[in-house]
Amino acid sequence: MYNAGPYLEPCVRSLLDQDLEPPEYEILLVNDGSTDDTLQVAERLNARHPNIRIISQQNKGQGAARNLGFERSQGEFVWFVDADDIVARRCLGTLLRILQSHNLDLVTFDILRVLDRTVPEGFGFVADAPLERAESGVQYIASHNYDNGPWGYIIRAEYLRERNVRFVEGHWCEDGMFSLSAIAGARRVAKLPVQVYGYVLNPNSTTSSKSRFHQRTMLGDFLYAVDYFDHFMEGTRQAMDEVPGFRKRVACRRDSYVFFLLIRLLRARLGYAYTKTIYKTLLAKGRIPVRDLCGEDYPGVKYRLLSSFVSCPVLFLGLGWILNALRPAKKE
Repeated sequence: MYNAGPYLEPCVRSLLDQDLEPPEYEILLVNDGSTDDTLQVAERLNARHPNIRIISQQNKGQGAARNLGFERSQGEFVWFVDADDIVARRCLGTLLRILQSHNLDLVTFDILRVLDRTVPEGFGFVADAPLERAESGVQYIASHNYDNGPWGYIIRAEYLRERNVRFVEGHWCEDGMFSLSAIAGARRVAKLPVQVYGYVLNPNSTTSSKSRFHQRTMLGDFLYAVDYFDHFMEGTRQAMDEVPGFRKRVACRRDSYVFFLLIRLLRARLGYAYTKTIYKTLLAKGRIPVRDLCGEDYPGVKYRLLSSFVSCPVLFLGLGWILNALRPAKKE
């Protein structure tokens, strides 16, 4: 939780409205140095519900907060829920029974994108929906356009500890890096094709800042994520060769970071020299042209045209020069 005061109570209410008794599960609220009334809201909820625990730390970012919560957790399974989101009512017991009865390391489900905190009336949990066939994590990645967000998975805690899967700390884009590693190492993964998690689109989230420092940090962390995916692909060569579709999907996901980095770079007001430096860095890494983005995960003419555009140095840098001339770099 970071400055989640207005959103925290609806989130926690959804976590409490479950088909388990309070002693059967815990809710850990990790306060990441909030400066608003987040902690006070959490304390009021904690006073009324014995299965809520509060953990506080200085502001270190989402990755560090999630890692701390995981380290302090006591449950057999873990679900990383963001403080401004919600989950479907009375779903948790069924999901845990699925994990246990099918001996899964990880169960996943559909995610509902919620605008303006208006939850459609149809959002709810269908307990008797058929579970998809269980696969290895590598096979699942090869066959599914998986979600980057860690909130889309309930995971066996012992598995994460055995594989030492944690969030990268001190960088944005930690969601996609964690989810890739968490899924890929799993022995058995299955999907319940039901909307279980409500992802609330929040204009005041920590990723929406327009400050120059924040924009530079975000772009640098996109580069970090690209390198992470390259190293991951290098370390999983055997699976890349043996499982059809695995290489293609991971390469597509890596190239999505390249693509959206370049789109953000055009929108940022950081100066032409900075634009040129980032672009040439990607060229030197061999990440331009963007070859693996388009297809099943990013279909349509829009992505084909834009990926061709950002892959052409003359066009991209030409437009970058024009935009930076029209919109001079902001001062800090």
